[in-house]
This record gives sequence, structure tokens and C-alpha cells, in this order.
Amino acid sequence: MEPGTQLGPYRVEQLLGEGGMGQVYRGVDTRLGRSVAIKVLPPRLASHPGLRERFEREARAISSLSHPHICTLFDVGLQDGVDYLVMEYLEGETLADRLLRGPLPLPDAIRHGREIAGALAKAHRQGLVHRDLKPGNVMITKAGAKLLDFGLAKAFTAPSPADAPTELGRPLTEEGTVLGTFQYMSPEQLEGLDADGRSDLFALGAVLYEMVTGRRAFEGRTRTSLIAAIVAGEPRPLGELQPMTPPALEHVVDRCLRKDPDERWQSAADVAEELRWIGEEGAGRGPAPSAAAPGRRARRALAAAGLLAAGLAAGFAASFLRAGAEPQALVQSSLVLPNGLEFLPTGENDRVALSPDGRAVAFTGRDDAGRPVLWVRRLDEIEARALPATQGARDPFWAPDGRRLAFFSDGKLRTVGLDGSPPVAVCDVASNPLAGAWSRDGHLVFSPASGAALHRVAAAGGKATAITRLDAEAGETTHRWPRLLPDGRSYLYLAGGHELAQSSEVNALYAARLDSTERKLVLRVRSNVDYVDGHLLFVRNGALLAQRLDPARLEVEGEPIEVARNVHYNANSFYSAFSAAPGGALVYAPADARSRQLVWLDTSGRQTGVLGSADTYRVLSLSPDRGTLALEIEDPSTGYDVWLMELASGRLRRLTLRGSGSFPAWSPDGRRVAYVGEGNGLYVEDAGGQGEPEKLWGGNERWGGPTGWSPDGRHLAVWRFDPATATGYDAFVLSLEGARALVPVATTEAAEFPLGFSGDGRWLLYESDASGRNEVYLASFPDLRRRVQVSLAGGAAASWSGPREIWYRLPDGTWVAVGLEERVGMPLQLSPPRVLLRDPELLWLEPSAEGDRILALRERAEEAVPQIVLVNDWRRLPRPAAR
Repeated sequence: MEPGTQLGPYRVEQLLGEGGMGQVYRGVDTRLGRSVAIKVLPPRLASHPGLRERFEREARAISSLSHPHICTLFDVGLQDGVDYLVMEYLEGETLADRLLRGPLPLPDAIRHGREIAGALAKAHRQGLVHRDLKPGNVMITKAGAKLLDFGLAKAFTAPSPADAPTELGRPLTEEGTVLGTFQYMSPEQLEGLDADGRSDLFALGAVLYEMVTGRRAFEGRTRTSLIAAIVAGEPRPLGELQPMTPPALEHVVDRCLRKDPDERWQSAADVAEELRWIGEEGAGRGPAPSAAAPGRRARRALAAAGLLAAGLAAGFAASFLRAGAEPQALVQSSLVLPNGLEFLPTGENDRVALSPDGRAVAFTGRDDAGRPVLWVRRLDEIEARALPATQGARDPFWAPDGRRLAFFSDGKLRTVGLDGSPPVAVCDVASNPLAGAWSRDGHLVFSPASGAALHRVAAAGGKATAITRLDAEAGETTHRWPRLLPDGRSYLYLAGGHELAQSSEVNALYAARLDSTERKLVLRVRSNVDYVDGHLLFVRNGALLAQRLDPARLEVEGEPIEVARNVHYNANSFYSAFSAAPGGALVYAPADARSRQLVWLDTSGRQTGVLGSADTYRVLSLSPDRGTLALEIEDPSTGYDVWLMELASGRLRRLTLRGSGSFPAWSPDGRRVAYVGEGNGLYVEDAGGQGEPEKLWGGNERWGGPTGWSPDGRHLAVWRFDPATATGYDAFVLSLEGARALVPVATTEAAEFPLGFSGDGRWLLYESDASGRNEVYLASFPDLRRRVQVSLAGGAAASWSGPREIWYRLPDGTWVAVGLEERVGMPLQLSPPRVLLRDPELLWLEPSAEGDRILALRERAEEAVPQIVLVNDWRRLPRPAAR
């Protein structure tokens, strides 16, 4: 009908849609000035014998239904041979359209299920059976669910051939003797038997199933296979697809879907009451399945009950509805790790990975001997369990089917099954590999070293080949954190560089295809990402954000929304500990709410004063006269700068500007400070701010930073990493005279860091993890031919505390001192370690000029936080208030 057509007092304005029973228009009641929906019966159906009479009879019956969740019928009319119905005009979207975006949050599914059941109960009391309940006949509005088309969605045309393929993208409505939409029809309807209210309850169970899981309860490639699934098959258990499903809700759906109508719920009012009770009382405290239920259902209920016993679902109760109240958006609880397990939110052991179906969490914990080991916790089980033979594991990532995990250990990329079988080596990797992604065609995409391009290898084993190229001219030093997109051929990955500011142009998310080296810039970010439910999830400035991504154009849309704050982030690895799965499931590790303080200690380790507090204090270097501290301070928006602090007053002044300074090191005369500055060059600058910075070394070097000058000022200890060799972090000495040659100190596959020269310049202190753990070493200088291992049971944060003494920290937080003794003609002798103090909160120590006190950097957790947080639908989390 053309806009402006008049049907009695109703004016047609716009076609809204059409189906087997006619067209629906938006119109206006000219008498009342309100919007209405006008359904017109087309002539081809109006001429069908008896159909027009039935149309009018059913319209009169439906008009008697007054219920807040049934679309109200206002009027029925006939004009110029056109039969029409006038109904309530609803603003919103159909449930079918909503389900295109995935399953509903559990509170919404329960609420809308209760509303639909209440509508059915009203109709059944009036003697009406819907017979075509499906998501397309449910409208989601601000007022809740509205049920449409009672008895009207029944068109008559010739049935299709028995084995004609169905269109899998949309439900098949079969017209003829069998009335309704196949995916939601009860077995008795398919057999052509009379349908009663219990047939509607079967359809309600199918709709509830789809709301909770995002999948249809019954599927088939042809009409015959679909009918067979409905008549004789069982849908996958709800708990397999949505682990957070309360057992009482699973019981309601199971009973709706019984094949025998006598075994189903006998009243829609009973279903509505059960759903009201589940929503009001909270998740999972519903009645146990009936004794007549098959053993499979009972076992599923017991598994879900075990989940509650473990306390994992306790926090979800608040998310479910109270009668007549708005749904609570927050659906969150602490995932408490059993048996005193420690999640390791530092370094390479801070990875957490949610399985593709959202049913299990993999993470690195410690075994009884304190070694890192891979653990898996299924959300429907009480205990987490360690996977055998995974000692030293790090960076786990899942296979697409959720049955295996990939991880790194002992220089190998390995895979391991959840069935207890031993791990299988896939290929060799360097000392610092990074997590990857597992494609559907059986390949692993990963970064074999922190300074390497992405590689791909068959999961069954073989040679890994590079699939990306680092752009050295742009300053890229790493490609990492790949994520496969739903098409299985495209992937996302992070390209990053030494530029530490999150706003740096170097740090960006790219999209590429597995069969091409071409790439497309997607987003400026310095974080791993997940792509789920049409959104990119990433971390910026400690906040977990979500932003829409068009997967076809690979372009972000709109503005990012904040999902959570204070999420753990490791700036050194560009990694934030979160993982998401389709359907809204999310796990993340909160930041430890730590603060850093510069403090004075007496020689026994007792704190006697505080110089300053900031959680952004990083690298520190004390001037030769021990009166001024050079320190690196982070600004999340611009990066790192070098500041100078006078120890006598605690006064701070900035040396570098605009995120252009890191890793300060004092010259022997105390007048200048070397640092890494603009363009990753090495610079030296007057500590008093006089003159311009002098560039010591440039080019395309990927500097880590300087760590100390030789006493004569002629050499500078530096570390860097070279993306071309992928050998990790290496130690060098830069000669500052003449051509300024760069001399390698330690450039193995391990990670090595120089830490400065002895007072006489004869020894260079450095750290290396070549033995499998970090240890402290000495190299003779300038010949570099002699190497002496200082620590024997692990050591870190080493420094020269005087001309002939080294301080370092043991793994348990104990600080020790080792003296050096060297006689003519005799090898270097080291004294036994002398305990200075025990304090695991201390990150750095330096003695004062007088030696009567110690300057230290203390990092302290301000409050206890959950080790891992589990959210069953991040899309329903309340948005944090603006800061």
C-alpha cells in the first residue's frame, strides 16, 4: 500500500515487513493521534475458502487477551475487500534480530523467558494455542518481551519436497498441514497431531535454550534430519555451552523439551513461576531435577552443584532479578584458586587464557617444588589440576576445540592434551618466546622470541616459517600476541617498539592474512587484544576497553567503552592479563594496587624515613657523591622521562621532556647523565640543564639503555636488543673515544644485562638467564676473557655498593653482599654471601655516602585483590563512573 492510504480511521505510513500472512505497516490512528501497526491480509489468502472467517474469528479471540507481554489487538476491519488488523505499535527489535549478536545475559534470558511464559499462560487460559512460538514472534522492547501473532502466522502453501535443503541461516517455516516453524515445533506437531498448550511449552524450551546459548536446540542440514533431531535427538547440555547456567534453569529447559507431552511441564504458569523463583532467589539454587529425569540430567545437575560448592558462582546471585526490579548488570565473582595455588602476575608467568567455549581457564601456577607449571580449572569442577610434565610452562593458548593447549618450556613450543597425555614438542624457540594462536586448520602462529616476527608451524610439528616482517625503519622491534579472526584465515597482531609511550606511532594493532605479508593498520595500542562478539578488547592506561570492529572492513567503529579498571598490565611485555570468549565470558587479573616509595633504611633494614611516593618510579641511578638520584618516571600518556631528586630535600626536577628519556646513568664526575632519548638514540646531557643534549650513538639500534660508566669515563655499559638476530637482550660496552666502537660482552640466546663497572674498572657486572634462571656474573675488562659466576642460587637487582662489593637479591627477597678479593697472580676470590636484610618488598638498594643508612625503592601492595576475576558477560557490566 502506498503511504497515505486510508483504512477506516487509520492512515498507512510505512511498510514494516511482510510474511506468509500478509504485510505489516506502521500507521496512525487519526482519531487518537497514536501510532499503530496495521496487518493486512492479502487477496490471495482472503480468497482461500474459510481462511477469512478464521482470520476474523481468531482476531476476535485475541482481542480478549489483555496482558502486558502480549501485543494488544485494537481493531479488525474490512475496507474495499481488504481485511486488516490494527495492533499495538512496538518499538524495539525482534528476539531473532537480538540473537544475531549472540546469547542474552542470563538475567535477561530468565526475565524474558518468564514474560513469555506468563503471556502463554494467559492465552492458554483463554483456550488459545500459539503453535508458532519462535524468536521472530517475540519483540524485545523497553517494557520487556512482547508476544506477537497468536494463531495468525499460519499460511497455507504446498509443502516442499521431503529432503529439500533448509536455509541454515534462518528458521524454516513449513506451510500446510504441519503448522509452525520447524526448529521450534514439538514432536507431536511434526506428526500432524493436535497441538495443545504443552506444544507451546516445547517451543518455549527451544527459545529459552537459544536465548541462553545463542544456538538452536535442534539443527539439521535437511528437513528430514531436522525432524529426526527433534523427534529422537537430544540437544547439547546447556552447561556445556554456557557454564554459568544455573542448574534450576537447566532443569526448566530440559523438562520443556521432553519428547512426551505428559513428561513436560503441564502449565505455562508453572514455568513462569519457576523462572520467577530462579530470578528472585539467585543462580543455581533451584529444585533438583525430578527422579524421573534421565541419569544424564542428574549428573549435569550434580556437576553444576559442585560448581556452587566450590564457591565460584557465589558472586553471580546478585546479578539475577528480583521480582518487579530492573536486572542487575554486574555479573562477577572472584575465581579463587584452590589448594593455595599462586597465580604469577609478573614477568612471563602472568598469562591467563579462557578456553574458546568459556568453560575453562588455563594459567601458570607453581607446583609443590615451587616450579612454574601449567594448570587448568574447569568452571564446572571444584579443583584446578596441574597438567603432567609441564614444569617451566609459560604463555598457554588453546586449540580451537578446547581439547589441547600450546605452551613454551625449555626452549620448545609444545602442545598437551587435557586427557593426561604427555606434552609433544612442536619446534624450537629462543629464550623469550611469546604466546600465540591456534588456527582451525591445525597451525600455530606465535612469536619465537621477543624481538622476532611472527612465525607459523604445523601443530603436528615441523619447521616454523616467518609470516610477518619487522619494519625496522619505523622502529618496530617485535610482533606479538596474534589472534585469529572468525574466518580462520585473517589474524590480528601487535607491532611494538622500544618507544614505551602507549601513544607512540610504533605501537599498533595490525590485521593480516595467513597467506600474505600485506597488512592493515587497525588501532594504535600497546596491548594484547581479543576479538569476541564483534568487539576488540584491549587495555590502555590500566583500563580494559571494548570497541566495535567491522570484521569485513577491519575497521574500528565508534568510541571505546570502559569494561574494567585497574587491570594487571606488564609494560615490558605489552601484555595485560585478560582473556575473553564468545558470549561475554571474561577473566582478568586485577592490578595489585601497588605503590612505590623511596625510603631510608638503617643498616638493619628498619625503615627510618620516606623521600617520595609514586607508583611510576622506575630505573634509578645514584650520583657518585650519593647526593642526587636520577630516576625514570612514567607518564602513561607520553612515556618515560628522566628526573633528578636531591636527597637532602626530596625536591624533584625534570631533566628530559615529552617522554624522551629512560635508563639514566651518571658520568663518573657527576656532571652529566646518559640516557636513551628521542629516536632510540643514546644521549648525554648536563645535569644542571646547561646546553643541548649530545648524541652519543644513533642509527637503527634498538637500545635498551645505558647502565654505567667506566671510572675513567671512556666507556659506557649498555644493553640493547637486535630484531635481526632475535638473540634476546644483549650486553655491550660502547667506547666513547674516536669512532665509538660497540664491543659485545654477552650476546647469547639468553637475556643478558650489564650493570656497571667496578671501582677500579677491572670488572663489568652483568646478569644472565643462560642457566635457566637469572644469575649474577662478572666479566674481566677490557679483555672480557674471564667470567666469574657471583650468585649460585639465583640473583637479581645487582649493583656495586662500593669499589669491591656487590649487593644482590635472592629469589626469596633476601639481600646479600659479596666481597671481591684479587691478588697478583691469583684468581679472583669471592667472599661467602653476607646477609644484609630480608625484605621481599624492596626492589633496589644503595648505601648512603656515609654508609650508615641505605636508600631503597619499596613496592608495597596497598590492598588485597582477587587473583583472577571471572565475569560471565562483560557486556552487562555497569560502566565505571567518569574520572
